[in-house]
Amino acid sequence: MMNYILDIETVQTAGAGVKPRSDVDAVLEKNGWKRKNLYDLAKKAPFRQLQMLAVLLWMQFCLKKTDVVFIQWKITLLKPFSSFAFEKAGSCRKIMFIHDIDSLRREEPVFCEKERFNRCDAVVAHTKAMKEWLEEHGVSRKIFVLGIFDYLTEYMPDYKQRVHRQTGKAYEVVFAGNLSRQKSGFLYQPFKPVHYSLVLYGPDYAGDTGCGKIYKGVLKPDEMAGGIQGDFGLVWDGSSLDGCSGAYGRYLRYNCPHKMAMYLACGLPVIVWSGSAMAGFVRENQIGICADSVLEIDEMLAGLTAGDYDVLLECVREQQKKVAGGYYTAKMARDIGEYFSVPVNA
Repeated sequence: MMNYILDIETVQTAGAGVKPRSDVDAVLEKNGWKRKNLYDLAKKAPFRQLQMLAVLLWMQFCLKKTDVVFIQWKITLLKPFSSFAFEKAGSCRKIMFIHDIDSLRREEPVFCEKERFNRCDAVVAHTKAMKEWLEEHGVSRKIFVLGIFDYLTEYMPDYKQRVHRQTGKAYEVVFAGNLSRQKSGFLYQPFKPVHYSLVLYGPDYAGDTGCGKIYKGVLKPDEMAGGIQGDFGLVWDGSSLDGCSGAYGRYLRYNCPHKMAMYLACGLPVIVWSGSAMAGFVRENQIGICADSVLEIDEMLAGLTAGDYDVLLECVREQQKKVAGGYYTAKMARDIGEYFSVPVNA
């Protein structure tokens, strides 16, 4: 049995969109999987089509039934080969790693990805909640659960700078990511933090600074772990301060935002919506605070002692080592290996 990763060759940008894919690739390659590029985004369309045709022919005629191909979804398929997709090519075992389910995220009436997922032998979901949603909506294949994304980095934060905080010093709560009104509309609602400052990193911020909000610009993904300064990382989405609303906000009930792993890689305890899929992970591992509303954060931080914060940091340190070293992706790979040691459809 041979294990392969099927992905696309992407271009590294200042945004964090490429890092989840590249980190999954890196961990699997470290564990003996071989990467195969479906096509290279840097090449012109005719060359990409030829690359994709070559890979489909390779899957059809070169791979054995016992071989495993790990596919990072979503991949944009190129015409005229989009109808003859890689899920249909060859008799090898295929695993679909889900980065996002667009029909769920956009709250579309039709689960258009279901047919594609069911063509594979297995899929990988972010969380248990996402796994249950897939099962309820007709995905009948084996579903593995990742738990949380990894965020590979060699940077290890200096915890001595954060423990034993000075009494009375305001906390700094980091919010990093897409800061546009469409994605993070809650930032533009009228609220003024008292016991903390909200420190913003990312593109498309069009709001005011001051009144407890500090904008620090854009960092590249590989700069995040060493460049972000703060005491907590906030995971929130949507336009409402009272819970996460709208399609983006409600999606948090199912997915694991990549920024969650990024905060842990930075050594930051997290603040998450209590209705999110990651709230259970936060409580179980004692790595942060679960809040019903952004407006609750002030009171919760006001009641947090220096000793309480030190305990959070110690728990975060264990998770920081895991996500920075690729623990969760490697565990998923082991689970896949154990499962495929028996016939897929047995």
